[in-house]
Amino acid sequence: MKKVGGLIIILLLLFSLFLYWYFHPTNYELNYQVNNFPVKEKYDKEKKAYFLEITYQKQKFNYVLLAKYTHKRKLITNVALVEDIAEATCIAPESKYLNVYDLCLQGDELTTKNVYLPDPETKVQKDYNNIKIYDYNAKTYLLWNYHNYIYLNAKKSDLLKLFAQDLYSLKLVYATPRYLFVPDQTNEYTFDNYYLIDAEKGKIKNIKLTKEIYFDSYILGTEKNNLYLVDRKNKQEYKINLTKGQMTKIEGQVLVNDKWEKVSITKLINEDYAFKNDNLIEYVIEDQNLYMEGPNLKIRLSNKAVNKIVGRDQDGIYYLAGDALYYFSFPKGEVKLLSYSEWNFNFNNMVYVFD
Repeated sequence: MKKVGGLIIILLLLFSLFLYWYFHPTNYELNYQVNNFPVKEKYDKEKKAYFLEITYQKQKFNYVLLAKYTHKRKLITNVALVEDIAEATCIAPESKYLNVYDLCLQGDELTTKNVYLPDPETKVQKDYNNIKIYDYNAKTYLLWNYHNYIYLNAKKSDLLKLFAQDLYSLKLVYATPRYLFVPDQTNEYTFDNYYLIDAEKGKIKNIKLTKEIYFDSYILGTEKNNLYLVDRKNKQEYKINLTKGQMTKIEGQVLVNDKWEKVSITKLINEDYAFKNDNLIEYVIEDQNLYMEGPNLKIRLSNKAVNKIVGRDQDGIYYLAGDALYYFSFPKGEVKLLSYSEWNFNFNNMVYVFD
């Protein structure tokens, strides 16, 4: 019986090792064909991403897909040409395991299909304080209108009053995943209190600081419930507890890929640093064209003249073009969310998007 028990344990261990090996993410690269379209498929376990290259008549369509690993291979099951686009060559791949999408190629530029199609008709759901609402996209919005923050989501519309006077531009405003940090703008050069807007509850708190800060400052970023700020005038980096206003002097440091790095206060004062994480996918504006960039990848996402990127989420990007706020993701395409005539003239620090 001991021998049988030992054999069973060995078999279970071997089976567990097999399952681990079978389902554990593994780098691989392979080539195959789908409907006479050559496909190169690659998985990079360090980047946790799939890289695809689909070829049509020597034209190459590249994909970078952040997706959960599967032990399956040859993930593209169908590829077809999109016939209703005359200006470019467009393909429509299909997969049971990856969220692939249509791509177009004109010359050397990869684009989305909506770049060549007319804008779909949009209907106004609601008009609130001169803001036309087309689609909430299940988000909360804080919109500055020079004297109030307009608070909008599908459940609530409200005016959050901060200042008695109209202010064309606010200084040092910063958004965290939940809060909007708005320094008191009463004085021209300094502030010693700030407003903290809770985007989840739609509430405002006025919080007193333990030290005065000059507006000749910039914000590095946030970590947990703390905001990090460099005061150039005082030659000091501060950590500010957002909900309490407590300030701590910091010996120059910045957060890079979740690790603290030392930076001299001289460099912090003379340059603009920011906390950052290296994202595999980035969004950029070039000559008012909006692009998604990744390794060996650059895709134009919109035919709009884009002025400002105002936020991103796991799937896509929020941006201002003309008087409108748009959202783009490959599952949804380009969606018109809000419009406000003032965004034609002023689009900096005017729009904040929260989950």
